[in-house]
Amino acid sequence: MTFAWYAPTGSGSAEVTSGIWRAGNAASSAGVAQVNWQRENSSYPVENEAGIWAGHVVFDHAINADFGASNGTAPGPVASLFVMANATGSASDVVAVLGDAIARVDGATVFGANIIARGTGRNGCKFAGLEIDIEPAAGDTNINSGSGGLFINAFSVPIPGPAILISSIGGGGFANGIIMGGIAASGTCFALNTGQTAGSLINANAGTFTQAAIILGANKASGMKWGSSSAAMYFDGTNVRMIQAANGSLIIRDNTDANSLVLIDGGGNIDLLTGTMMFPSAMSSVSATAGSHALPANPVGFLTVTIAGTTQKIPYYGV
Repeated sequence: MTFAWYAPTGSGSAEVTSGIWRAGNAASSAGVAQVNWQRENSSYPVENEAGIWAGHVVFDHAINADFGASNGTAPGPVASLFVMANATGSASDVVAVLGDAIARVDGATVFGANIIARGTGRNGCKFAGLEIDIEPAAGDTNINSGSGGLFINAFSVPIPGPAILISSIGGGGFANGIIMGGIAASGTCFALNTGQTAGSLINANAGTFTQAAIILGANKASGMKWGSSSAAMYFDGTNVRMIQAANGSLIIRDNTDANSLVLIDGGGNIDLLTGTMMFPSAMSSVSATAGSHALPANPVGFLTVTIAGTTQKIPYYGV
């Protein structure tokens, strides 16, 4: 496989065999990068970009270009470097850009890629750190199930840091974290991969929330659902909490999950499996205005309840 370099269209497009790169700034200093080789067509010297980092900066190869009003027409892009790879029969994965940063000494820091979208104090600019477009053609069929947008793989040993970290530096920040769209109606926005294990799907213990850790909508579709059963909890349009029990019943367990306390069956009947019913003093009285009634001599039994903190027994009679 061989490559040929050509001069820009309009200059004869003759093949160029020399002069592709020229030597750049020979030595780095504070705010000025060392550039071993560069290709530059810009009024902003590439070595001066080192000022955005602390310490001395070295670029082995650098490409730098200015794009003015005469370059390109929106919404088409212009770029300092464009790389295209065509899959024309290779059995290998075809990759347009492949980078490999290797730590070969103790204590090294390596980045596979570092992308910066930076401003210079101008008005109305748009800043996008990274855009990934997946573009099958309209006629493509039987898209392979291994297709996707972004794949992050940790090889060989566990990585102590997060797979994705969103943070703020120097007062920066984002209006929102992650916003989903384009997900199939039967798909899910967050899910643990099949067969994987994790401590939790969402952990809201750290940080402070000004409204709530999770905000649900006031309708059934914006509530919570458990598995493939009908069990659900949601708020209706008037913010009344609704609990839909699975298999026609709802059970409340104690804090150790060892004992069932209350059972509400499919017919709405309440069964106190453990403990007693408790009523505040405002719900009890030693007198009544509806008159009196002679009770049978012997009750069938007694209900044990707690009224105003005192355990009482209420007789009940056969009918």
